[in-house]
Amino acid sequence: MKKIGFCVCGSFCTLKATLAALDDLISKDFDVTPIFSFNVANLDTRFFKAEDFKKAVEDKMRSRLQKRTSTPSSSCLVRETLLQKSQTA
Repeated sequence: MKKIGFCVCGSFCTLKATLAALDDLISKDFDVTPIFSFNVANLDTRFFKAEDFKKAVEDKMRSRLQKRTSTPSSSCLVRETLLQKSQTA
């Protein structure tokens, strides 16, 4: 299984298409690590509220984890903490 980092930043008008692209990667059995920019993780827009978008991604990742038979790796979880750590450094 190939690992891939899936970085999401503005343009916010493309977030819906981003979810479709994430579905495509998951269906092709990539081990996807979602990474959000500060703005995507924190700003509400007319396209998505930040929490709603994060939940949509988490739900997609959770459904992927449920299809696995082995123990999921930590790389399958949303990595917002990486961004938070980099901002405090």
